[in-house]
Amino acid sequence: MSGKNQPKKRIDYTSPARQHCGMTKAQIRSAIEKGRPFVLRMADGKEYQVPHPDYISLHPGGKFATVYDDEGHFFILPLLTMTGLVSAVSGKED
Repeated sequence: MSGKNQPKKRIDYTSPARQHCGMTKAQIRSAIEKGRPFVLRMADGKEYQVPHPDYISLHPGGKFATVYDDEGHFFILPLLTMTGLVSAVSGKED
């Protein structure tokens, strides 16, 4: 019997390992619109402070956020690798 007639294996995209796919543009926009400081947490453990809405901008396609600091640096961050958003005021994770 040839392998052509064998059923293909399905990938379970609902498994716990596949459920988290980074932050969404809507989640980031919601935090920006609240006007309160927050921190973006990344998969590599780095954190980026966003003290005011002027310190972040979102790519129109919703795949990247650019975070600015007071020293004139900027960081282009893929939303796919963001693991959390934490209010800098209370430390409460959204």
